Amino acid sequence: MAQGENRLDLINNGWRQGQLFYLTNDIAEKLELSNEHNACLIISQNCDIACQNHEIEPNIDILLLTTIESINTQKTSLKSFRHLHFSHEHDGNKIHFECLHLHKVSIKKESAISLGEIETQNLDRNVFTQILSWITLRYKRASFPEAFELRMEKLESSFKKKFKNKAEALSAILIQLDVEDELTDGQVYQIRIIGVVDDMKEYESTVLANAKEIAIEFIKKANELEGIKVTNAEFEEVLEHSTVTLGMLQNFKVYPHFKYSFRDEEPDSHIEVTM
Repeated sequence: MAQGENRLDLINNGWRQGQLFYLTNDIAEKLELSNEHNACLIISQNCDIACQNHEIEPNIDILLLTTIESINTQKTSLKSFRHLHFSHEHDGNKIHFECLHLHKVSIKKESAISLGEIETQNLDRNVFTQILSWITLRYKRASFPEAFELRMEKLESSFKKKFKNKAEALSAILIQLDVEDELTDGQVYQIRIIGVVDDMKEYESTVLANAKEIAIEFIKKANELEGIKVTNAEFEEVLEHSTVTLGMLQNFKVYPHFKYSFRDEEPDSHIEVTM
């Protein structure tokens, strides 16, 4: 079959941006995908899908989807960088889906061609636009590996109230990872954590002490997590020096790979620090 005919087959057989199709065992096998997911969403541009030169555009980007029973409102409307929940209506039926950034994959065009015509459903354009915004927003912020964020998720959630109510002077938590890879469940991230206390405002000494105390508590709890080893949490005397102040940061040089989020700044704010 000529390459131009292959190109037309892809478009005519349902491979168009914004189309959703369900995964059968046969489709999953031919596309070399895990059958743990229920559906796929095509996110490549139509012009890229139709490109005749497979050396330039050999793949089609898709997002793997999993059906869920109900929507978690904390994971809709770009509220979460890691998960997105959305609903899809077809023939009067509403189905809920979850997608993760980890599940954006590329498939070979040859594999897509081998399927012939696929049955697709057109996703609402507003929903699809939101999904594209969610995907690109992820790359506009400093982010850790998905496997690391999942390890830290419960700890972050349990400290939310403490950070909000008792750590007014705690400006940031800085974390440095030994690797930026996606580790498996049996592997361990070795990290260093430093709390940044705001000494630029006129806080009472007790407020500053509380901020430092909560930062140290966070470090200790992080060290208890499965798959996490905090290298500066082994000795009390080391922990006492695990907080710095904004004033001290003025004199630091470059200390790469630290990432953090200031509560009153945009999520993609970053700073290079050194000691």
